[in-house]
Amino acid sequence: AKRLDFYLQSEGVIIEVKQINTADDKKYTKQMKEDLQSYHVVPTLNEIIFFIYAPKAIQDANNFHQLQGEQTVQGKKFGVKVILVQ
Repeated sequence: AKRLDFYLQSEGVIIEVKQINTADDKKYTKQMKEDLQSYHVVPTLNEIIFFIYAPKAIQDANNFHQLQGEQTVQGKKFGVKVILVQ
């Protein structure tokens, strides 16, 4: 798995923090999807929270919020939340 920004092991929560300076929703949502694919190997994973700081850089917030909800990657189920600060 990739390096985790924050991992609350006993709760099974990964917090990924991203700062976005350029308006390129496609690039950043692709990175987030790649994160989801790599983090499924974390044994205690229950939830991933993406905290995104993007003042004036988000083209359409729905592009990011579409990733929210329950995900299943290679049989591993976990929740995904997206927090956008614009």
